[in-house]
Amino acid sequence: MFKKIMVPVDLDQPEIAERAMSVAKELAMLGDAEILVISIATQPSSPEGVAEEARLEAYLSERRGALKMDGVLTLGGKVAKEIRYAAEEMGVDLIVMASHEPRLSDVLFGSRSAAVALHTQCSVLVVR
Repeated sequence: MFKKIMVPVDLDQPEIAERAMSVAKELAMLGDAEILVISIATQPSSPEGVAEEARLEAYLSERRGALKMDGVLTLGGKVAKEIRYAAEEMGVDLIVMASHEPRLSDVLFGSRSAAVALHTQCSVLVVR
């Protein structure tokens, strides 16, 4: 089973990420896995980045419970690329991502979840 599960979270849309978080929690309990929550900050060292880090910690503390859960705030950049990089660096077995309602840009350029699934070495589960 999976030992390290990553859940990318957009803190501006926590209700969407909650679907992925609930699936990740169930999988973690089944396999005694660790959950790594990741959020991408546009400017981590700026006041906005510091506030984002506090928001991530608050998000984690509300959901942690008895699970092994940790959070990482990564440098800004292309979201899919940052998720793939963090997964590789952290030795993640599975990425659980929530899908949002498709937009025109997703049709033209592809979604972030598709970019992660196509270009990462680990398994990816996209939750609707």
